[in-house]
Amino acid sequence: MGITKVPSKSSVSYQNKHRDHNLFKDYYFCLLESLGQQAGFKQVKFRIKSKIFLLDSTTISLGLSLFDWAKYKTAKGAVKMHTLLDYDGNLPAYVNITNSKTADNRGAYKVPLVK
Repeated sequence: MGITKVPSKSSVSYQNKHRDHNLFKDYYFCLLESLGQQAGFKQVKFRIKSKIFLLDSTTISLGLSLFDWAKYKTAKGAVKMHTLLDYDGNLPAYVNITNSKTADNRGAYKVPLVK
């Protein structure tokens, strides 16, 4: 790539702030095409005919100085990400981002499920 010096964090942050999001979108779909179905860590000894989805949620901490809308506690900010993971492809099938105080079961109501 011809990089002789590691860029500073502030330079990378500035570039990402002003970079078009389509670059990351294109990169994601390129990775999805080449790596999506190739994960080899599954060792299931039985077969299930139905499609398997895994549902999980995680809280993502945010600084209140930048994200004042993401109130979590008096000095902290956060959002909660509810993810539906496709077991076959090891990739997210759906992501629902809510405020951090949303209970896991409430966030799961918005996730579309296939029959």
